Amino acid sequence: MLIRPVPELLLVPMSTEALLLTDEGSDRDQLRNEIRRLMAIIQVLMDRAEQGVNTDSSDFSLFQTTIMLEDKVRRRTGELEQALNKLDVTNAALEKSLQTLQQTQQQLVESEKMAALGQLVAGIAHEINTPVGIGVTAMSHLSDATINIESLLHSGSLTKGALERYISEMKEGGTLVLSSLTRADKLVQRFKQTAADQATHEKRQFCLDRLIEITCDSLKQTLIEKQVHVSITGESMIQINSYPGAVTQVITNLMMNSLNHAFDGVEEGLIEIDIRRNERQIELIYADNGRGINKDIVDHIFEPFYTTYRGKGGAGLGLHISYNLCQKVLGGHLEYIDSESAGTRFLLTFPVDAPSETDK
Repeated sequence: MLIRPVPELLLVPMSTEALLLTDEGSDRDQLRNEIRRLMAIIQVLMDRAEQGVNTDSSDFSLFQTTIMLEDKVRRRTGELEQALNKLDVTNAALEKSLQTLQQTQQQLVESEKMAALGQLVAGIAHEINTPVGIGVTAMSHLSDATINIESLLHSGSLTKGALERYISEMKEGGTLVLSSLTRADKLVQRFKQTAADQATHEKRQFCLDRLIEITCDSLKQTLIEKQVHVSITGESMIQINSYPGAVTQVITNLMMNSLNHAFDGVEEGLIEIDIRRNERQIELIYADNGRGINKDIVDHIFEPFYTTYRGKGGAGLGLHISYNLCQKVLGGHLEYIDSESAGTRFLLTFPVDAPSETDK
């Protein structure tokens, strides 16, 4: 009897372990292909066995070998199915872990955004405290003066000179109270607008250098405590149509990064923000005269959760958030500028007219 060769499908079986070690994107398809290949082998062997039994030249040993091979193939198919089920379970666990990681990262990002808003609240609260304090002191003095003039009136000892002094004090005090309340009102309105911008990231038209001045004012108390001066140079009154909340948060994050890391051991800290308009692009250079960034970690500064300040309040998200805001919200780019001089420099570029949500 002429025995035909076993098909090539039988020659190179793939082990379960090998299948499990394949790339995640292709392992499922390879498992299914392996099962289909084994089912084809079973069909070929069954056809040969049936043909051998129905012919005069049938060879019982061939039939027996076929049955043994069929049994092996079925066991192999079962192993592959188990491997496929195991892979499904593993993929489900990995997907759940990824979802948990993404949720945790989003929570940390929101926490970092709230921390930036907290810095703004602290700065505005300190600024409001001054005009409100002046107003309270002035009103207290005017109240005392009014009680005194009323006493003189009731006792019949009120003189023209006393009345004139009282009127003069009322004018001066009223002017001081009005200017203090006006200053406080402007600060409150500024805070409301800045907080709304940071919370919603609404696109609107605004003056870029004025927005940066307001952002620096919100950090004034921290700047005073750290003895750091801020210099805003370049073009002024630049009107852009963009996202003020994103710009505010990027500048705040860069400044807080400098204040937290750059000025230890520096007697006179300086932050310089230079603003230029190049046709339809804004080029903003942020620089400080601090200790600079170690070259060994430059490649990691925009990575999430990377910080050299861990254990001291650093989450490692400030520059990562700034990078994403520049790219995904402002439609621009934030990059570190390697410089031979001391300190740290960043270049922020973004369009004068930022892309809308529908264009991103």
